[in-house]
Amino acid sequence: IVVDPKIVAKMDFDLSFEICKYLDNQLVLPVLTFLESQGKYSPASIARSKLQVLNNTAFFDQIKETYKTLGEDVPQDVLDREEAVQVENESMEEDVTIVYNFITSKEVGEALQDKRSKPQAAIVALKDHGYSPEIVEKMRKIAQSFYDVGNYVAAAEFLNNFRALIVDSKASMNALWGHFACSILNEGDVEYEAARQDIELFKLNFEGSLGSEFAPLELLQQRAWLLHWSLYPFFFSKNDLFMDLIKLFLLDSSFTNTIHTLCPYLLRYVGVAALILGRQRVDDKNPINELVRMKRQKIVTYSDPIVDLITSLYMDYDFDAAFENLEKATKVMDSDFFLNELTDRFVACARDRIFEMYCSIHSSVSLNFVADKLQLNDLDAEKWIVNLIRKTDIKASINPEKRLVEITHSTQSAHMQVLDKTRWLNFKTRIAADTLKQRIMNQKKQQDSKDRNFAPRNQSTTATA
Repeated sequence: IVVDPKIVAKMDFDLSFEICKYLDNQLVLPVLTFLESQGKYSPASIARSKLQVLNNTAFFDQIKETYKTLGEDVPQDVLDREEAVQVENESMEEDVTIVYNFITSKEVGEALQDKRSKPQAAIVALKDHGYSPEIVEKMRKIAQSFYDVGNYVAAAEFLNNFRALIVDSKASMNALWGHFACSILNEGDVEYEAARQDIELFKLNFEGSLGSEFAPLELLQQRAWLLHWSLYPFFFSKNDLFMDLIKLFLLDSSFTNTIHTLCPYLLRYVGVAALILGRQRVDDKNPINELVRMKRQKIVTYSDPIVDLITSLYMDYDFDAAFENLEKATKVMDSDFFLNELTDRFVACARDRIFEMYCSIHSSVSLNFVADKLQLNDLDAEKWIVNLIRKTDIKASINPEKRLVEITHSTQSAHMQVLDKTRWLNFKTRIAADTLKQRIMNQKKQQDSKDRNFAPRNQSTTATA
């Protein structure tokens, strides 16, 4: 975006400038359209930014419309490129037919099914039915052409077949990025589910042998791209994928390290997902507790009203600050491309979390306090607190005379507290002992290996030398 980053930072914690650095050109376009609707930037600035993106696509109608918005004539080089693309697409029709007939043939389909278990035999079988490096390259070019004009369904189909045929692992990874982009830009629940599957494939590739082919810095960059691109399916799918977001962003140490190193601002989206999930556990862990642990240990130091809301509530127990941050967070949500449609849900969940915490450390809550903080009348405030009590495990009753919610806290005996604390002690001790034993054995093996490497040669070898 053609805007000074310092100016962007002052505009309600706008992360558009940072996030767009990690997005494909066509993924940036929806962000720019959203910013245009917000009216925070000058129309000319948005139009110039759109041109920077569109010039890398074949969306010539949009390019012409954007120049018209700016009151400028379409440059001749754009018109020449449009003509060249049309000629190229017409000449590619024969290649499309050849490739389509190849990939839809029964014999090729059977060979591709055997490729995972017997890759070499499958390649030999494919050669008997027209397989060649040239036809694979044609497939890549056709997919690229479809993607450039916005035909994402066709592009995804050709990329799937390209990945099945390609031998080069990095080329396969590039094709997976293209398929991921197509799944996102199709904007349907089926496509978002495909995007979710792509995320799992990326994780397997990063952790497997393919990850070792990348330099550490390159692999870090790839993980950062995945984190940013995955915001689309996580927040725009109608199926709640917040647990998947927590698993990737918060519970996977390699991606947590990526956030810490390159993009700490993504903690905002972790905070939103954690507050919406509330007490729901992900892989037997509470997302809010994990986020608070990261903040306490200063693993990630990023701060904005959404993150500050969690800090003030779960670390400082400052409820006035929590409500102030909630009000600020609402404005941040409204101005965030990925979060604006979740504002009402987030506010409702955040209020629940605040009053759950308040009730957990107080013996009574004034209904007037609830009405004041939620800006409700007395009757609506009473209904709201009753609904909260019903859907949580808070044991409370309403005293209408004193206009108080009286809370009953269950207390554990000292004996039960000791049992709870030591329940897993034997198990954890055994794991620690096994880990220590394994480390000692590994160190011994390494030492033995070094001793053999530096041992003096025998006499016969010396004499020969």
